[in-house]
Amino acid sequence: MPLSSEPRIYSGERPLPPPLVDTLPDSWGRKVIAVDMRNRGAKGPLNTLDYLLGVIDQFRQGALRLRFSGYDGPFLAESSGDSVSGDESLPLLWRFADAIDSGNLPVQIPKWIVDSESSLGGTRPKGTCLDADGTLLLAKFSTTRDMSSQVGLEVVTSWLAAICGLSVPESRLVRLSGCGPVALFRRFDRRSGGRTPYISGFTMLDIARGGEATYCDLADAIRAYCSDPERDLKELFSRIAFSILVSNTDDHLNNHGFLLASDSYWSLSPMFDVNPSPDRARRLKTPIADLDDHSASLELLVEFSDFFDLSRDAASKRIRQMSEIVSDSWRVLAEGLGLSPVDIEQYESAFEAT
Repeated sequence: MPLSSEPRIYSGERPLPPPLVDTLPDSWGRKVIAVDMRNRGAKGPLNTLDYLLGVIDQFRQGALRLRFSGYDGPFLAESSGDSVSGDESLPLLWRFADAIDSGNLPVQIPKWIVDSESSLGGTRPKGTCLDADGTLLLAKFSTTRDMSSQVGLEVVTSWLAAICGLSVPESRLVRLSGCGPVALFRRFDRRSGGRTPYISGFTMLDIARGGEATYCDLADAIRAYCSDPERDLKELFSRIAFSILVSNTDDHLNNHGFLLASDSYWSLSPMFDVNPSPDRARRLKTPIADLDDHSASLELLVEFSDFFDLSRDAASKRIRQMSEIVSDSWRVLAEGLGLSPVDIEQYESAFEAT
């Protein structure tokens, strides 16, 4: 946000400044907050400020924190102090998430569960908990309504991306007695116990949620605002290619992010929310170069490789390398994580369609 003495008005499609919008919960978090507020007697529809203030300070995305007043007032929505350690909390978090997802709502949700499950974006049931060493983890829950191990496939895909040389958060899959599997991802907006400033692709490009831009637009922003544009441009190119290779169709600009690298420059955050989609049309949410062409086309990506500071030969070579890794490794990783033969067969077309 530019420093200015002039007032800036936000309303309608842009009810808050973009960096604050990045700290809002998405559909899952909003569902949890709405259930909790109804249980506490709230009437009528909730507004943007209800959701902004419904996020617990401890788990709020990025480094922005909100105070009641002045520089020494208490932070809004500070933690109740209840335990959110992974070993203790995951079974309860899973059960409440499954109940909310299925519509089998409990009469009352414990405050610490609302705090954990309302802080981040996305549509799938999720929460935040502490690892054994105190690290914040994002937990993505399976539900009894799932027709396949979607959380398991997301871990497989993240590990596959790492083998391809892409930057991803540490992740693992855990199975709980009496519950479904849970995918755990290390929160990359926390470092050494501190908070790291984070903005989404929407905020980097200064466009409202639901607006559109291309990967070439994102590449231009990297050139202008990133500390190591050459590295991040090649990383972005590889991420687009990887999304195409694994049939990821949820690559909208809120699933791209940036971490503050210095006082003035940014860097691409680790890649996140990459989910194979074997049953969907193979179209990118963020088009490569033309807003009217959402084709998930490796040939089109190579055609525009110079926007990512890659020659066509280098771009083609990189895609071939990644394609071989995906083809050779995805099934081995899936079997190693204990995914069922049915799940593996169901997702085969996602990994072997190109």
